[in-house]
Amino acid sequence: VLGVQEMPKVVWRHLIPKTVFIGLVFLVVGSDSQAYRYPALIALAIGSSSLATWHWIATKHRLLWKWVGIKSVVQQIQEGFYVFGVSLLSVFYQTIGALLLGQMVDYTSVGTYTLGWRIMNLFPALVLIPILQALFPRIGEQIRSGKYSIPHLLNRTLSQLFAFLIVLVFLITPGVPGLLGHFFDPIYAEAFYIFLGLIPFILLSTWNQVIAHQLFLNLSKDRLVFISYVGASVVACLLSIVFIPLWSWKGVLIGLYGAEVFMTMYNGYHAITKGYFCWIWSEWTPKAWLVPLGRVDHPSTDENPSLSVVIPTYLRPEVWPQLLESIRTQTLLPNEIVVIDQNPDPKERQAFQNWLQSELTGVRWSFPQIERPNRCLAKQTGLLEAAGPIKVVIDDDVVLHPEFIEYYRKHLQSSPWDLLTTQLLEPGVHPEPKSNVARYTWYGYFHLNHHSSRFACNLNAVTGACFGFYNHLGVLPNFEPKLIGQGIKEEVDFTYTMAKQGYRPVYHPEVPTQHFPQQGGNQETKANNRVQWMAEAYYNFGFVHQKHGLLHLQVLRTPYVFLIGWKTALQSDKMNRLKAPRIQVPGHILRSFWRGYWRKPFQAL
Repeated sequence: VLGVQEMPKVVWRHLIPKTVFIGLVFLVVGSDSQAYRYPALIALAIGSSSLATWHWIATKHRLLWKWVGIKSVVQQIQEGFYVFGVSLLSVFYQTIGALLLGQMVDYTSVGTYTLGWRIMNLFPALVLIPILQALFPRIGEQIRSGKYSIPHLLNRTLSQLFAFLIVLVFLITPGVPGLLGHFFDPIYAEAFYIFLGLIPFILLSTWNQVIAHQLFLNLSKDRLVFISYVGASVVACLLSIVFIPLWSWKGVLIGLYGAEVFMTMYNGYHAITKGYFCWIWSEWTPKAWLVPLGRVDHPSTDENPSLSVVIPTYLRPEVWPQLLESIRTQTLLPNEIVVIDQNPDPKERQAFQNWLQSELTGVRWSFPQIERPNRCLAKQTGLLEAAGPIKVVIDDDVVLHPEFIEYYRKHLQSSPWDLLTTQLLEPGVHPEPKSNVARYTWYGYFHLNHHSSRFACNLNAVTGACFGFYNHLGVLPNFEPKLIGQGIKEEVDFTYTMAKQGYRPVYHPEVPTQHFPQQGGNQETKANNRVQWMAEAYYNFGFVHQKHGLLHLQVLRTPYVFLIGWKTALQSDKMNRLKAPRIQVPGHILRSFWRGYWRKPFQAL
């Protein structure tokens, strides 16, 4: 099920029977004499969910029962001896301490220790196992493919797991004493301190799970992982035998920590010396988690790739003379210019095209048409029409740096998985050293800063006025034509679309582009009818969240959107077209945000 990435199909087949049988524990186990019913119900929960899963697999994939001889089974165990051994030893080193505690001290201590251990297991059950299952087999494929940086991949995976675990610790720990006091006898009160003592163990265990199971096993280093578990088992046994008679359950913890520290050092040594791991602090920040990891491999590219410039335009012939002049004076001319003229008058379109071709010769011109004015559709049509593998999209109201085309060509040829955007300067704006460029926070605030003088990566959006990429075979650059209005978030949608296909959104401050926003454009629309602009923008934002599976960000960003609604309502100078009461504005913008997510038609206020 994990291998074919169909876990959602079997979630309910696990959740329902396990909920039923585990719920029965509280009804049918009422005394010590009935304690045997607990493992029986656990076995029924696991068995029923396993049978339900098998039934789905057998039905969906038409699998049949097949009897095999013992020889075949033994052969498979021999072939996978190290992995088989790891599965046994991973249970052994964590349970041997409890068994020794019962033999060397008493079984009441085992009950107390096991209770603390089981409460600790809430964390891997709620975080570690589900997240690793969600990452698998994708992370395994990424490690084996050689297309991604393994150090970056491991840092990002570990940082997310640790973040979830730490948050869960703060949420669950305050309720543990109440849980123990309500359900268990006071003699088990020490289980809380055992639970607290095991919290750092969770972090060490997470590290070892990722390095051993996700890294080394996917690189076919089964023997290395087996040796680490053999060493951990030996350490756990020796320390437990020495310290359990002295300190009871504290000796079990010493044995566990000794085993985990051994594996941490052993796995860490091999991961670092083999170049699989080093600390990359930029991957430990939330902004890195919001964009998929980009590829680092070098696919086959042309030695002398052609470059196409895509320029959408709509009834703004006055901006073209200075744009053409900046293209004419480039140190390297583009091979092709694709202009998507959305002028509805065919005679004016033809005259404009003739003028462009006469003004700039020596470049191949292309003029694809679209059925209706739409800037997403225009960009999408231009990218599909462009012949060059290097495709650069610019606005028509810009003036390019003299080395703009040459810079994009060199950079994208040497870094073919970069989704490159460069500095954009508007009148009165000067470069500043900003660290956050084109990045959304987890709660929804957007750092624009396209005038920054510093390099930035992990962007959430390229600037629509100037960006480019190398169009590899099989890559589908896509602008969403269903987005509405002026503040349409098409750059966010496009960036996510490309990042999911392996591109790295990056910002470089070189070759600054001068941008001259025109009358009737996005900024004027926002100024004249702010409520409508905001509602449309957040409708599209919700649409983008749904399209890219970002429900968690949709939920986390909802309070901020509501605050933006209030801020908009209180800006009296921006409300001249509003007919509805001002109090309705926050709810209207928030509803638009969620209507976009649920793909319902936009409603004006």
